[in-house]
Amino acid sequence: MEQLTIMVDLERCIGCNACEAACKLANSIGPGHQRIKVAWAQSLEGLPEIEFIVSLCQQCQRPICVRSCKLEPKAIQKRASDGVVLVDSSRCVGCLDCVNACPYGVMSFDARRSVADKCTLCAERRDVNLLPACIAACPSGALSFGKGRDLIRQARSIGREIRDIDHFGLRPSVVYLEPFERHEGIPEYTHITLPPGFSSQRFPHLVEGVDRAIRTYVLPQIRQEAFPYNQITSGNISYDSIAKGVCGICFNSCGIQYYLKDGQVVGISGNPEDPATKGRICSKGLDQVQQWYNKERLTHPLKRTGERGEGRFEPISWDQALNELAERLQNVRQHYGNEALAIYTGTRSGILNLWGYAALFGELFGTPHHIGTGPLCATSVERAYVITQGVGYAGNSFTEKDLGSADFLLIVGFNMAESRPVYFGLLNDWRLK
Repeated sequence: MEQLTIMVDLERCIGCNACEAACKLANSIGPGHQRIKVAWAQSLEGLPEIEFIVSLCQQCQRPICVRSCKLEPKAIQKRASDGVVLVDSSRCVGCLDCVNACPYGVMSFDARRSVADKCTLCAERRDVNLLPACIAACPSGALSFGKGRDLIRQARSIGREIRDIDHFGLRPSVVYLEPFERHEGIPEYTHITLPPGFSSQRFPHLVEGVDRAIRTYVLPQIRQEAFPYNQITSGNISYDSIAKGVCGICFNSCGIQYYLKDGQVVGISGNPEDPATKGRICSKGLDQVQQWYNKERLTHPLKRTGERGEGRFEPISWDQALNELAERLQNVRQHYGNEALAIYTGTRSGILNLWGYAALFGELFGTPHHIGTGPLCATSVERAYVITQGVGYAGNSFTEKDLGSADFLLIVGFNMAESRPVYFGLLNDWRLK
């Protein structure tokens, strides 16, 4: 058996949670449980030190979850071909023995089906020669996938230190690379900031101080998740075609593959053919599926029926909405003149709206008053480009020979690791190289 596993580079992980989002989407996992989780570890000494801990099934060589299962044949087994521990949901009775037994706290529970659940290194995806979803999405290159011995050999060849997490004699297979030392004398990371609702009870842990809080199988209220989450109980989302495009959530415009079934987008992944992003994608791009099919999303015009602020609206047709708006705009022009109208367009409304429809409408109406978020955001950058290179816009500068070749980068007023993790992951990767 060649043990398959994941290597987590704690120096590269930026805590963006793209691995969580990719896992949920690829495996149609709904609320209340997850197969992979990112926790934030911080020094108690008040120093600006932080570490992100990626927690997932350790694919132990001596898995206690398997030994704890009382069923015969067992509902959880370690597969001989690749060493991955799998749960047979058709046999699982939801007793939680395996969940409670795992000292790493990475066994989860699907309360909708009342079965144990865990990371399988995306066994169904690997069966069709696809990478695990978390690996394919990771914007920072913190996750690697392969045979355990090969990953260890690779880490040692570049002088990286491997973290020992075998506190329980289970021989975990996941490889964690220690982050580089920042300062001398910093104590072990002993505090974890966890999302609201997670237990703070102390248990044996993955690294010093990590609460065993991933066991979130107690759900006081199970909310309905938007399509396609929880539409499929096992395996991957099926699709009948793939459309290539770009993500419009931020200016990165990462290459995207949209998976379509019966005309609906049922899945998203990065496009590995994109020369810049190479298949990387952040959690914002992956969560677009939830956004599109959310039951609260507006799909038709609403007209206010009460006083302003009362929140009372009724649906109307597009024709009625357009006719009423046209009448009001005509009244403005007749009583106050063309320039009484000012148009404000949000940046994320799209290039065609910003420089096409809105600008054309302003010309036709006769008003020069058209502005967007530029003065609050990019106008200074555009002016700087004009002064230095003659044009207001630049191509992709996030390449190894451009920003990647800089000796020093100072990023001010902009948390790139949070808001643009794909490009920040590239910068961090070049820093390490």
